[in-house]
Amino acid sequence: MQKGNEALLLAFAERGTDHSAILRLYEENLPGDKRGQPTQQTVKHETTVASQASRQNTVEVTAWEVARGASGIDGPRPSAEISRTYLISGLAPPQTSASLRIVCKLESEGLEGSLEDEIGGLRLHRELSFYLQPFQLQREAAFVMGLSTVDLSRGGEFDVIASPVDRDASVFAKFGGRNDVRMCLDVLMLGCDMIFTIADETESLVKCRLPNDGEFKQLVDEACNKLGETEVAYEVLRSQFRR
Repeated sequence: MQKGNEALLLAFAERGTDHSAILRLYEENLPGDKRGQPTQQTVKHETTVASQASRQNTVEVTAWEVARGASGIDGPRPSAEISRTYLISGLAPPQTSASLRIVCKLESEGLEGSLEDEIGGLRLHRELSFYLQPFQLQREAAFVMGLSTVDLSRGGEFDVIASPVDRDASVFAKFGGRNDVRMCLDVLMLGCDMIFTIADETESLVKCRLPNDGEFKQLVDEACNKLGETEVAYEVLRSQFRR
């Protein structure tokens, strides 16, 4: 995990009828920025606290959470949801805190082939959602979302539709490209610190550095194995019923 000065500044920008207020989140010390001195970052199993240039600003990272979806032999398909929340506090008024929740949903689409096949596997549907609060929208709107490693060697920028969740929060989940979700998941599974950005047609609205670790890949692998085992069990039961 990268260590360094990760000061954040929060402000609002008026957006007329479409946006009553847009969250602007800037990180002052991305690679190449020489301002400030590096500070130590404390890492714990459940919560990571990233020290800021100002002692008032902190980023807390919750542990990854896993929720299993209900399933049955006749449906719905087995699924799992893996999520984590980034909590930013001590920011400049008027909004002194913000949160970003990343949610990955994995849902089985059945087995490839039959149980007798030597080569087979699990067909998997993957969804990825980014819940940002505060980020106020009156209706769906198009943005460019960026997710990449700090050195920009992996990931990229993606066309995405944001939707209002409630009065203060919005979700970025409708990706325009066929491989966008896969590319974002690849970045998350690397376990390295990430750069997250949101921009519209005229300006950058969100730019921050997100701590990351290798636990996400482990949880994804475990979830996929569990989904596959469940599908095999269901298929065995179905074959017995057909006899």
